[in-house]
Amino acid sequence: MITLSQYQMDHRVSLRRLCEAAHVGYGSFLRWKRRRNRGSPAVLEPGPRPVGPLDMAAVEQQVEALHHVKCRTHGTGTLYQQLRGTISRRRLGQMVKRVRDEKKAERRAAQRRLEWNPSSAKVWATDTKEITLAGGRRIWFQTLRDLGSRYTLAPCAPHTPTGRDIAAWLDAAFTQHGAPLFLRMDNAANQNSPEVMDVLAQHWVIPFNSPPHYPPYNGAAEQAQREIQDGFEDWTTGLDTLPLEHIPAYANATINDLNHKKRPILDGRHACQVFTRNARRATLSRVKRKEVVQQLTVMAALFLEDNAAQDRQHLRTAWRRAVECWLEADGVFRVVRPEECQPVST
Repeated sequence: MITLSQYQMDHRVSLRRLCEAAHVGYGSFLRWKRRRNRGSPAVLEPGPRPVGPLDMAAVEQQVEALHHVKCRTHGTGTLYQQLRGTISRRRLGQMVKRVRDEKKAERRAAQRRLEWNPSSAKVWATDTKEITLAGGRRIWFQTLRDLGSRYTLAPCAPHTPTGRDIAAWLDAAFTQHGAPLFLRMDNAANQNSPEVMDVLAQHWVIPFNSPPHYPPYNGAAEQAQREIQDGFEDWTTGLDTLPLEHIPAYANATINDLNHKKRPILDGRHACQVFTRNARRATLSRVKRKEVVQQLTVMAALFLEDNAAQDRQHLRTAWRRAVECWLEADGVFRVVRPEECQPVST
């Protein structure tokens, strides 16, 4: 830089002409010159700047807390300034867009209802329900519900079910009734444990998860939990004591009542009548299950194609969308828009 300036003074040639002759951009030269005048290195070393440790879970919470509207998210710039030096603007923008898209999907989902085909028996949902008994004792039910027929299984335990507990219950249910094609779960660690995934893989059951922070997505399991709690309380209200060894009997009585409750949505039939006739018939061969997995893999890849974000949550979202598209195309459920909805008792 000093040489070019000296050469200009000696030969009365403009800096722009000198930069052209040296194949150096004139704007770049001026920028380097300003840096030298400030006492900074003229040319910065290439590559990303050093960054500090970043708690991605905390960033996710901050992004969730932003004000997301239809096409914009207010507060993104302020959040970026707070995180500057620890995350790139592009990465933060991808996270914001993903959360905004999920919020929009939640709002759309709140305006629709899914009508499940009672005879499909292809999709079950599971969730954990804690019930507090008189005296402070607690028990936990692991709800399993066929979304079409509303047939419900609910093994219970005197402790929070572990991944091993849930895996054993699923294996027993699949062996007795036939395995569904899909199992919908929430994001709890025990339901996504390696033991559970092993059982699903052995039976070729395809898992898909609810969106985080959106309990209504797994509404069928939530409804089953409410029905189980109400039924169990009906059986045990007024008892002075409830010995631990008696709890399974009351739990079985609760589930039996639930599965023999006539439902308008089943045309006045009860869940046991619908499910027992269709569960085995809906059990698909391993070859067919492999074909479905391959189709879903292609569909999920297409959903990911237009978005550079490839984090774990985005992959789960793409997989969930692929499953929903496949189920709707196969007639397992029908989307009912608000103008079509009529009050329906379940």
